[in-house]
Amino acid sequence: MSKKSGDRSRRLQASSDAVTRLMRDEKGKQTLNPKQISIRLGVTDAMERLLVEEAIVKLCRQKVLEEVEQGQYRLRSKPIERVSESGIEGWLQFTHGGSVFLRRADGGADLRVNEDRLQGVLPDDKVLVRLPRKTPQRGRPKVEVVGLIERTRRFYVGILRRQGEVWRVSVDLPGFLLNFRLINAPGTVSDEGKKVVIEVVDWPTGQPTPRAELREILGAPGDNDTEMQAIAAEFGFPLGFSRDALDEANRFTPEPNEQEAVGRRDFRSIATITIDPVDARDFDDALSLRKLGANRWELGVHIADVSHYVQSGSALDHEARERATSVYLVDRVVPMLPEHLSNLVCSLRPDEDKLAFSAVFEIDDQAKILAEWYGRTIIRSRKRLTYEQAEEVIIRNSTENNSTENKGTDFDWGQMVLELNRIALILKAQRFAAGSIRFESEELRFAFDEKGKPTEVFVKPHLQSHSLIEECMLLANRKVSAFMAHQANERYKNSIVYRVHDQPDPERLENFSRFAALFGYKIRTGSRDQITASLNALADQLEGKPEAGVVESMAIRSMAKARYTAQNIGHYGLAFTHYSHFTSPIRRYPDLMVHRQLQDILDAKPPMSVSLVEADCVHSSDREKAAVQAERTSVRLKQIEMLEGMTGQLLEGWVSGIQDFGFFVTLKFSRGEGLVRFNAMVDDRYFFDERTFSVRAQRSRLQLRLGDQVRVLLKKADIRTRQVDLAFFPDDQDDHF
Repeated sequence: MSKKSGDRSRRLQASSDAVTRLMRDEKGKQTLNPKQISIRLGVTDAMERLLVEEAIVKLCRQKVLEEVEQGQYRLRSKPIERVSESGIEGWLQFTHGGSVFLRRADGGADLRVNEDRLQGVLPDDKVLVRLPRKTPQRGRPKVEVVGLIERTRRFYVGILRRQGEVWRVSVDLPGFLLNFRLINAPGTVSDEGKKVVIEVVDWPTGQPTPRAELREILGAPGDNDTEMQAIAAEFGFPLGFSRDALDEANRFTPEPNEQEAVGRRDFRSIATITIDPVDARDFDDALSLRKLGANRWELGVHIADVSHYVQSGSALDHEARERATSVYLVDRVVPMLPEHLSNLVCSLRPDEDKLAFSAVFEIDDQAKILAEWYGRTIIRSRKRLTYEQAEEVIIRNSTENNSTENKGTDFDWGQMVLELNRIALILKAQRFAAGSIRFESEELRFAFDEKGKPTEVFVKPHLQSHSLIEECMLLANRKVSAFMAHQANERYKNSIVYRVHDQPDPERLENFSRFAALFGYKIRTGSRDQITASLNALADQLEGKPEAGVVESMAIRSMAKARYTAQNIGHYGLAFTHYSHFTSPIRRYPDLMVHRQLQDILDAKPPMSVSLVEADCVHSSDREKAAVQAERTSVRLKQIEMLEGMTGQLLEGWVSGIQDFGFFVTLKFSRGEGLVRFNAMVDDRYFFDERTFSVRAQRSRLQLRLGDQVRVLLKKADIRTRQVDLAFFPDDQDDHF
């Protein structure tokens, strides 16, 4: 397929997705003609309107839409559309304990699903449910699945099995065990027992199992590389790049030629540095700083110009869009772009000329912006620093004895780090004064042996040098977004990619306030200022407390989730009226989109299609969630690996979660969670007290609250199911078994 036809195919699919979402919102209540559909999607360009009309024809052919009269269309009637108005849409979530919940599309509280009415549906499927006709005499009613809306997930990972002439794949997910029948066989019989990737084909009516196609053989279960690849595949991230994409990437040389520098602002003579993790290989951003005169500085935030190399509609662009993000597993990166680009061509490596897209600010000593400039540049990083090296300079707060470190350079990078840190501290203070909320969560790191087995886990410290980079990147993201919004006329309206964060739901916030009160913390929810002040004070009060992780996690859950969209509502958590992601195009597709949009505005080119932009935003938000899940799963896997061979040992931890079926304990040794089930406890009868949000023992009157230190016995650590089973060990019991 040519680049041009590939781009058109993608645009047609995006238009189809946008039309489908619009018609679902209408819920079949009225019909619309192509012109009305285009208007509601914000499509004004003639070529894009033709694409919408083609998408309508395609959707009719696929029996998604139906033409009820000439030129009038609506969503095709299906069994799931004929249920009562009480029908609720959402996604199926299976738990380790065998329970099934519906994560509601309307953002409401999760609903318990009747496990006996799940024929034909799979984990993460989007379904329609309704309340049962009869209310049970005991307990809360369980909703019933009445129809499948769409299969959200295409790929599964499982173990290859052979039954006579039939090949099957056993997929074992939390609370879900099913055999898929393969429609194609593996290469050799010796592949039996290996971990594989399959793609769902269908689930024929009346058949006990779904059908799937074998896509990739990963290797032996338990092998570190196999398991890491399995996690990436499980969450839908391709393990390799197409030949076309690799060929496109390999055509570029590590450094640009002089022709590519034409028309760019030249920063190669200006002192520029990068500050990144010690093991980083893809350097998205660099900072330059020079004094312009008394109380005036020029601060440059230089970002890899990925849009120069990844052209819209190319094979590289298609693959980057599908992934939408790089995935950071515990011991590797699954990149959004081929490594030749991400680690070599685009990476702002020291002592190499590199193409960049820059945000340049003229500021005074108090970080007030006096002037700003945006455009394409060519830069040359003069020094590559790790966060630890920059932190050492900040802590010393002096450039003395830097002569050895500065050897080989003609500028004092130590002094530059100190000045950048001073500016960052001012920017941070301004941000919090404006109402920014402090959100910080633990980031775990592992030490590994030569076979990839974890030997130690520790919390990554948050350094002042991290804040230095964060504040400079936040400044660029905020100002680029505001510049685009103010420069854009009606033609660009709703075609700019924003990173938004909605206001918290009052009910969720009130629930969190009551939860925090159980620990003696007061959260005031009367106004924006009260909420911000309360949450920031809470972060300070929780420091070093045993319940800190639990309460901070609940605070984050009470907030809305940040997402990408072309509809700007501001960023509540950061207290920014305009905010976009501009600073990481090597690893995030929305940043690449923003680079293209900014250049289009600077060049006065026509805007991108509104429907395509929103479709890409929705897709990128979904892929971001999947990447977070994959990263957490890889951490969970390594935490369980650390417990191998420790069955029967007593471990220390703290209560980190309570449900009606048991309580979770975070272990000090692995910093991972395990479950203590109430029905497995024999020394007493334990139950969940919702009023005090605690665990209570009926006979001994023992009470356990979140954050309480406990001793537990490791019963089982199962890598296959990713479950850790624990037994509670009260302090008055003997240590011997």
